[in-house]
Amino acid sequence: MNAAAQYKDEYAERVATVKFVKGCFDGIQLEMATGSSPGFVVVGSVLQSPFAHNAAPSATGTPEMRRYRARFVKGNVAVGEYSDIVSVLVG
Repeated sequence: MNAAAQYKDEYAERVATVKFVKGCFDGIQLEMATGSSPGFVVVGSVLQSPFAHNAAPSATGTPEMRRYRARFVKGNVAVGEYSDIVSVLVG
């Protein structure tokens, strides 16, 4: 299966809103990396669009650049290719 998740991030205050179309999949596995972190961590499996990721920035009062990527989820398994990386400034 060669399916890359397609999604869009929007920013409002401290919230990155992720919108996606799941098609024949159950949802997406959303991953995030912050400004200084080289690796991605799993935010979670997201089954409904839109999804508001409202985690506070690492340092209070300091804007934080976040990078998001996603893969489709079928059952409990992430499948397909990663989406493009989307950068969002939060804070």
